[in-house]
Amino acid sequence: MAKRTLFLLVLGLFFLCPCLSVTGQDAAFGNIDHEGDLSERMLPLDRLIDLALEHSPALEYHNALILKSGYQVELAKRMWQNNIFGFANYSTGDQRIITAGTGIPGDLTTTNIATGYRAGLQLNIPLFEFTSRRTRINLHEAEKNAARHRKGEERLDIVREVIEEYYTIIGAFENMKTRAEGMEAMRMYYLVAEQEFSEGIIPISELSQVKNALSQSEVYYQDARQAFFGKITSFAALLGVHVSEIMKQE
Repeated sequence: MAKRTLFLLVLGLFFLCPCLSVTGQDAAFGNIDHEGDLSERMLPLDRLIDLALEHSPALEYHNALILKSGYQVELAKRMWQNNIFGFANYSTGDQRIITAGTGIPGDLTTTNIATGYRAGLQLNIPLFEFTSRRTRINLHEAEKNAARHRKGEERLDIVREVIEEYYTIIGAFENMKTRAEGMEAMRMYYLVAEQEFSEGIIPISELSQVKNALSQSEVYYQDARQAFFGKITSFAALLGVHVSEIMKQE
């Protein structure tokens, strides 16, 4: 009995080696193994949400829209300046005084010296500028407020997505851990079955059934592992960081 126990222990360690190597590969993704609670090794959910908000291209896009709307408001407030015209000219002559008029009774005549500089400012403001200015400003301010509200909606969508993906990852990890435990249990069961077959206690057909069950458990584990690492890698991409950066540093 003692020899059989020692034999099973040695074989058990032999079959556990592949699992330990997988754990080493998992550590490359940020000290992730099959033991304990994943939520205790990840950053707090609030910090993960902050990372997503800090690295969100969508929020940067909405910030740009808000900034653009602010510039449009300022432009609408200064549009009246578009009706101000300045002019300057220089003329040469013989210092004679030039008088001009239309000849219409009551019309004023203008008198200028032929030589010298002339500069002036002309202001032509249409009535539409007075009647529509406030409306144009309100229009752009409404667009700016709409951009702010849309940014708030986008921010809420990001928070919801991070929370949903966070708990999906926790569930995927628990599923992988359960599959790993089931696979190890089947490996130990196969060791016992193999020993019983060598002693003539069970036939080859029963040993084959146990072997098939072990192979199936390994397939289930690999599927669960692939799903977990796919989800956590996608989650890190959502946050804009590497997988190792969402784990607590030891």
